[in-house]
Amino acid sequence: MMKNFLKSGVSAFVLLCALSTFTPSKAMEEEKEKLPPTLRPLRTFNVLHEETDPSKPFTTIPDELTALILSFVPTLDLLRSREVSTLWLDLSISEIKHRFEVNTRRLELWKEGDESEQLIGFFMTNPPYITNPSTLLWVHSVLSSKALLYPTQDPSNPSTGIQTVITAKESVPDIIWEYASAIKALSLPLQEDLSRIFLNINVLDMPSSTLAAFVISQVPEMAIVFQKIVATLSFDPSNFAADAKNPDNHLHLQQYLMGLRLLALTGNRAEKRKLHGFLRPMWAFLNPYGPAPLHDLQSVAHLMGQPLWGAYTQPNRALNMYWDVYTSQPDDINDLNPNFLRSFMDYTSIVNPSVSNNYRGDYYILLFRLYANRNEKENIAKTLRSMDIADFKRLLSPDSPGMPSIVENFIMEEDYPLAMSILEEAHNQLREDPLHFRIGLNIAECILASQNEARFAEAENFVRKAFEHKPVDFEERENYEASERLKALELLFKIYSIKTNQNDIFRKLESLNISDLKWLVSRPDNNPNYPSPVEKYFHDHDSLAISILEEAKKRLGQDFCSLNLFIQLYYLLYTHDEMGKKERISSFVQSLDTSDLKRLVSPPDFAPELLSPVEVYITREQHSLVMPVLEEAKRRFENDTILQKIGLNLAECILATHDENRFSEAEEYLNKALGHPQEMGWSDSDCSKALEIRVALRIFQGRIQEAADDLKSWEETTDELELLESHQRSLSAIQIKLHDLPNDFISLFGEKRFPMFFNPDPEWKKRLEEGDTDYDEFDILAQTEKYKWFFDAAIKRGLLEQAVFDEVVEFCESLENPSSDEISGNESDSESEKPEKEKEK
Repeated sequence: MMKNFLKSGVSAFVLLCALSTFTPSKAMEEEKEKLPPTLRPLRTFNVLHEETDPSKPFTTIPDELTALILSFVPTLDLLRSREVSTLWLDLSISEIKHRFEVNTRRLELWKEGDESEQLIGFFMTNPPYITNPSTLLWVHSVLSSKALLYPTQDPSNPSTGIQTVITAKESVPDIIWEYASAIKALSLPLQEDLSRIFLNINVLDMPSSTLAAFVISQVPEMAIVFQKIVATLSFDPSNFAADAKNPDNHLHLQQYLMGLRLLALTGNRAEKRKLHGFLRPMWAFLNPYGPAPLHDLQSVAHLMGQPLWGAYTQPNRALNMYWDVYTSQPDDINDLNPNFLRSFMDYTSIVNPSVSNNYRGDYYILLFRLYANRNEKENIAKTLRSMDIADFKRLLSPDSPGMPSIVENFIMEEDYPLAMSILEEAHNQLREDPLHFRIGLNIAECILASQNEARFAEAENFVRKAFEHKPVDFEERENYEASERLKALELLFKIYSIKTNQNDIFRKLESLNISDLKWLVSRPDNNPNYPSPVEKYFHDHDSLAISILEEAKKRLGQDFCSLNLFIQLYYLLYTHDEMGKKERISSFVQSLDTSDLKRLVSPPDFAPELLSPVEVYITREQHSLVMPVLEEAKRRFENDTILQKIGLNLAECILATHDENRFSEAEEYLNKALGHPQEMGWSDSDCSKALEIRVALRIFQGRIQEAADDLKSWEETTDELELLESHQRSLSAIQIKLHDLPNDFISLFGEKRFPMFFNPDPEWKKRLEEGDTDYDEFDILAQTEKYKWFFDAAIKRGLLEQAVFDEVVEFCESLENPSSDEISGNESDSESEKPEKEKEK
């Protein structure tokens, strides 16, 4: 009978069509799973958007059964049927795709007042869609964008904890009510499948999770499913830390917390209390220091690899801590996903706007850096275009007057491509805004700093417009004169310098008013460590800096500028005026008034123990630089007590420049000072320095016995570290004259300079171990490296035993890098001492 039935091609294909609607049983697969289907990981399929592969059977029935049925069909009918079937299949798939695309577009564009019942019915009643998790996830995501069902928070006083979703009829769009009604009409198995989708929603996706909670509140059967889920998983809050540390628990722990969270959002008080029970143990895990303020962000760096546990309970302190970690971990910046960061900011601004406002600036800095590090320029542009005007201006305006904006920080850090990406977009969007001139200046600054010569003319145009702009509004004018106009002036001079247009520089300087000139050479009152505009020209535009400083000195007189800038001008004149250097330097020094000259050669009044400006340059080995100043000071202050200090510095410069013709002059300065040090008000360190310089001079002059007498009369200092760091000048002389020096002198010097090797204290090891010295093993090892030539010479001459030298070095190295055996040995010794001490007690 069946054979006769199948002789007709139509009958055969009717049977095949009927069989193809059957799906294989999943009973065996479900048998292998211990958890109910709702708790299994979500599997997604996308049949509709995949191209049909002719090599793969479209039906689910076995190939053998298909072949058997087709074998009964006459060949001619089979060929005709094949053509018809292929055409029918193509038309069917095309129709399905067309209907799907039309309805997805309608759903995306839906607005209040449009028809919604049939639209929702298309997705929620057709088997290809209701059984496809990918399609349901997409439908849920689109609908969640139609309305946020979480109560709007007051930024100044946000509600703490999880709020109940909005369910008022007038506040919820019709299409969402249709969605909830369609789900309520589904069979229980399909509701369970949908529950699994809700359970795996990203916790940061507040629109989707609140829509899921709304559906649960309207569908009692789904609320029961979720209560069963949390009862099945049931994690103990007291074991949270242990559970969270085990990655194998993460999926089910997240599902459990999400189940509690969704039920809490529906207003279920019992489940909300359960979720609240995780607050303390979760915080103890997130922040090992407990509820106290964060002192060490490294202590919570482990959160970088953990799920966002705090988002399930959303306490303020957890949100603050997460943002502290993310914005303060520059080494881990590339590990963050920009999409995650954006989702977290969206989440924070919904549940707690005040926290999001506090971190929004840091968020944008971090987000743009992530995109820049990944070279995702298009994402930077998309983000900028999607920002509201207030946030956009936040990138361009400083938080407080005188401080740099976010984009200016990028410029200061020399990240010009990132800064330009933001500025170019801002330039297009804010053409009529007062910020437009500041934006233009920032663009010009980037062009000049990146040396983009093709755009120099554009940069100059921006700067001139900003400098010539005269705001009418008083507040705008005040801000302009305090920042934009002065910045334009700074950049204008930089442009003149690049163009080497010295005439323009002189003309502009002469036309400046006093306040502008003072601004050029003054550091900000609110940030004295920040350089003045003229200091920014140093090194790259020294000629410009000299011109500005000389003009300021000429026109400002006693109010010229800070001592630091005064010294900088002198330094620039010295190092950059090769032609006619002596004449210009001499003229500059002679033009100094007495008070300025004295400031250069005297320590600060507020800290007389510090070095004078000339002594600072001497320590930098700029001896030729300070010599003209010292010579002029010696001439003017011949009756001042400071004269002996000037002589000491002159003697050091003569020694350092090795001017043998002036050695006797230098010694004369030292002899006068060392004859009456108390009368000169000298400190022990001054006397020590003078004696050391005289030792070095006498070594160079071949007066070895007199140098040895000076060494013997050296005033022993109680500061052992000073002893270890002194004799720099005499060591330099010894290295040069080493072959001419007798053994007795080398031994004597070794005893004075390196007593640890040449004349050790019997208790030296104990003192080093206990830290009973002003220096440590690091200092000693550094000295042996620096003056290896001296120790080699002493060992070669038999003045120092190699074994003694090696013993000191090895002992210091053992203190610097103790072995694990020594550490454990010390621990065991200390443990063994405890019982004895207890007995004594």
